[in-house]
Amino acid sequence: MKKLMYLIVLSLILGLVLTGCSLLSNIGQAPANDQSEVSNLIKGNFNGKCPAAPAVAGLLLEAAGIDNRYGTGKDKGNYIADVAHEMGPQTNFHDVDKCDIENYRIEIAKFLIDKGADVGALFEAELESVVYGGTCNNSFGTYLDETMTLTFSNNVAIQYGDQVLAETYVYFDTATPLGHNLSYMLYTAEGNQVTITVTGTFGNPRPAVGDFVNGLNGIVDALGYDAKVPDGGVIVEGLTFNGNVEGWVGADLNTGIVTGFTTGDFSTEINGNIDPSTYVEGQYAGFMGTISGDINGNVTGGVNWNGFDTLSAVITNSGACGYVYLIGIFSGDVGEFEAQFVTLDSPIDFVTSIAITGGDSVLLGDTLQMSATTSPSGAPIAWTVWTDGITYTGTATIDQETGLLTADAVGPVVVIASALDGSLFTQNHVVTIF
Repeated sequence: MKKLMYLIVLSLILGLVLTGCSLLSNIGQAPANDQSEVSNLIKGNFNGKCPAAPAVAGLLLEAAGIDNRYGTGKDKGNYIADVAHEMGPQTNFHDVDKCDIENYRIEIAKFLIDKGADVGALFEAELESVVYGGTCNNSFGTYLDETMTLTFSNNVAIQYGDQVLAETYVYFDTATPLGHNLSYMLYTAEGNQVTITVTGTFGNPRPAVGDFVNGLNGIVDALGYDAKVPDGGVIVEGLTFNGNVEGWVGADLNTGIVTGFTTGDFSTEINGNIDPSTYVEGQYAGFMGTISGDINGNVTGGVNWNGFDTLSAVITNSGACGYVYLIGIFSGDVGEFEAQFVTLDSPIDFVTSIAITGGDSVLLGDTLQMSATTSPSGAPIAWTVWTDGITYTGTATIDQETGLLTADAVGPVVVIASALDGSLFTQNHVVTIF
């Protein structure tokens, strides 16, 4: 298990090393040229465009694989023409303005279905995922404001816009169903998600991570048809944080205050203080504090400037099911970094030592192949060379990925191997150029 977990982290981190600039670097048939427009139509998003009813009808019919022509002889007709005839003044459709895209497309779809063109399948909402947003080892309903988020394949709503009238229920394999009593839970629908929020704690058996949702009531698709659950149900997953970010972190060395932020997949703010027991001027600083925004909890991390500048932090008390890490490298201006949040089932077995081999000397103009062995083994390494012009007077370049050193000027240089597993561990090795 440790080996598998380590390989997962390794594969994530190698994206940075190989680019040299970023860590973990960062519905039916439809004509190919209309695919993006059809997708936007089905999701109710035209990026500011407001197509008239015949255009919307044409896209719906094409996406559903339905010919716009129907019938024969005296009974023949054209669905698009029917929609055009039905369209009201100023291109309204059943008194719905064309720029009210969500309701406009629904009215057109209902009209087409009434005329015999069943485009309803385009709007079917099937449950795809269920995420419990509370503390992983607890069960839903343990604490106020816990959430359970149901994500569907298409937009959904609470029937009648009222969970009590709709008699909403979520059924599970083992737990008691979640009902519609406002004293205990509140259902809210937005886009393709329904979020259930605990408004009053309730007793066992409550749904927990690992249970399965096997039925629904009172949740409907955009056309008002019941949302579906796939055969076998959908597992309740725990909250995880996995995604790419960029950001900035800095410290006031006079006050010890640390501030920072991330943007990208997760927008957060970091506030804390330097841990004075870890501070090594020009090389390392540890910090402790809080993280807030898309991720909320405590953060303990550090920054290593010795060699390849790296950042690593552990996020705790976030409600996530697993161990959450922020691992990155610094790039660009001072304090700027690129990183990734990862959530793992087991803690990372961080590097505790690096053994560098390859030699202690090299002739001017020659090359020297440096190698590193980490413990635990297999961690990705980034290579750098450092000189100060005083004690270490030589100059050399080294391939960041392979460790191939080229001697450029006589004198000693410091070769630094930096582990990129989040441990912030580095090892120095002096090579003298003759």
